[in-house]
Amino acid sequence: MKIALVREQEKIGIWELSLYNHLEKHGVQTTLIFPKNKKNDSIKISYPKKELISLGNFNKIPILSTFLQYRYGLNGWMFGFNKIAKEYDILSPVEISSVASYQSVKTGIPTVVKVWENIPYNWVLFPYSERIRKVGNPKYSNFVVKNASLFLPISERSKDALLIHGVDENKIKIVPEPVDTDLFKPLKVDKSSFRKKHRIKEHDKILLYVGRLSWEKGLNDLLFTMKSLSKVRDDVKLIMIGDGPLRNQVDEAIDVLGIKKYVVRINGVDFFKLPEYYNQADIFVLPSIPLIRIAEQFGKVLTEAMACGVPVVSTYCGGISEVVEHGKVGLLVPSADRLRFREAVLKLLDDESLREDMGKKAREYTVNKFGVDVVIKKLVDAYKSVL
Repeated sequence: MKIALVREQEKIGIWELSLYNHLEKHGVQTTLIFPKNKKNDSIKISYPKKELISLGNFNKIPILSTFLQYRYGLNGWMFGFNKIAKEYDILSPVEISSVASYQSVKTGIPTVVKVWENIPYNWVLFPYSERIRKVGNPKYSNFVVKNASLFLPISERSKDALLIHGVDENKIKIVPEPVDTDLFKPLKVDKSSFRKKHRIKEHDKILLYVGRLSWEKGLNDLLFTMKSLSKVRDDVKLIMIGDGPLRNQVDEAIDVLGIKKYVVRINGVDFFKLPEYYNQADIFVLPSIPLIRIAEQFGKVLTEAMACGVPVVSTYCGGISEVVEHGKVGLLVPSADRLRFREAVLKLLDDESLREDMGKKAREYTVNKFGVDVVIKKLVDAYKSVL
């Protein structure tokens, strides 16, 4: 069986692509097809890559490029795609509204669409700017909904969004986002050198955040939590790993709140080195909040942390409650409720036995529910069902 992963994103995540290496063990030959883009040139995967020229390679006028992308979703359109697609048994793009999904279905080759989106008609209705009446192209989603072979939402919420779009329930199979539990696992790490490098005291407790620096991650609640914790405990440090549009605002907030001594900011860490950071943490934190166009789709970092045996504190936002079993592997609180978020963090900080118990259960829970071997088998079975 020959599968082509079709992606059109400006920056494709190695955190997703690396997991498809495991398809080979099931007799699946995988290839990645994507638009030529300097941001994706350095992608390192074990299976072949095929780069195609896209409209975005020519559309360099900033205002025009932005308008065409948001109005029609055209920048990702790949030239010569139909010819290459004929080499494969199945095409596997993501999201029903993407031009990659539209191009894939148009070929007539069985197309299996992976779906993260959990907000129905997102980017099609109620745009930010009234001057652009349609953000995205409903033509793509309507065609894909009617003609794709199979849809693979990562959660019940994503499935519900598909049903509202009108997808036949018989063409939907939930396949969660897998985590490589051989990469993300409990490790014996050099805590002394790590703490010395980051100016963290030997007995300090470490909270860890890994993710994009953007509004939907609830970073204001996280920083206010640290400010509040600093008034009652001097032994708690927060490590924030990530970059994004709020980088300057986050750094300014840390300064204004007077919590520089309690926060370690790291703009980026190689994906394959993240397990060391997870294993340095006592608690993983993700205070996500819903926005008009965004609700946490899965929270992949939560499964990475839990696979490393780290309990988590997060929120009832989007699909998080489908990933974290409250009270067993971590604690969940309502979004944007920084007081209850602080209480949850303090509860785990003050109870070492509870942290250890949740950490052990988190590892076992993640291996059994989201482990790559378990999920990839479901994925292969889904592919076979359309042939």
